[in-house]
Amino acid sequence: MTLIDRVCTAYRRRGAAGLCKHLATRCVQSIVPRIFQAHDELVFVRNLTSRPDYRPTLGLTITPLQPTELAELEAFITRSNVSPGLALQRLRFSLQRGYGALLARYEGGIIGYGWWASTESAPHPQAQLHSLHLHKHEAFVFDLFIDPALRKRQAGLEFLIQSEQHGFARGYRTVYSIILKDNRRSSWVHHLAGWHHWEPHRRVSVFLSAIIHQGQRWQRYDRRWF
Repeated sequence: MTLIDRVCTAYRRRGAAGLCKHLATRCVQSIVPRIFQAHDELVFVRNLTSRPDYRPTLGLTITPLQPTELAELEAFITRSNVSPGLALQRLRFSLQRGYGALLARYEGGIIGYGWWASTESAPHPQAQLHSLHLHKHEAFVFDLFIDPALRKRQAGLEFLIQSEQHGFARGYRTVYSIILKDNRRSSWVHHLAGWHHWEPHRRVSVFLSAIIHQGQRWQRYDRRWF
């Protein structure tokens, strides 16, 4: 059915006033999400300690990302991420800003990755938006990602805990993480690992895909992170 046929059918069914009202409603439903979006975010915190009694279930290998592994990581992101284009943008952005990365390997292949920012790197836009200013021995972890095929096997929990151990060995004593409130799986994994809410959830409002308002703070919108 062509667009003209659909309009004529709607006109006969609803009448002129009903058709206009219906079209106006559809336009509002289509336009409003482009003007305004709201995201509820949770900030988690964890005070790092050594975990000598922790016994990994899968035996993941966690190592810092090396330049020679970039092509393999990009291939993994392209293959496993729902939005690979956006994830690859974030990868390049993170490298440019000097953030550190950890790779999780299982049976030799990459099955996950995660990033961290500290006082040794550029500030992260998400942390800045939440007025999270890092001090010495503190880190902000972000973009923790595990292959969907292994998420039901506690790979995410093992990766998070082993990443904590890596951070502790590097001298970090407090780490923060931000996730969307409706990301229940990630929230559950953080709680299992002993993380706690740093503050009540905050609503981040995005206007015209250009600027963000959070509390009393405004900043430019960067869709790579929000």
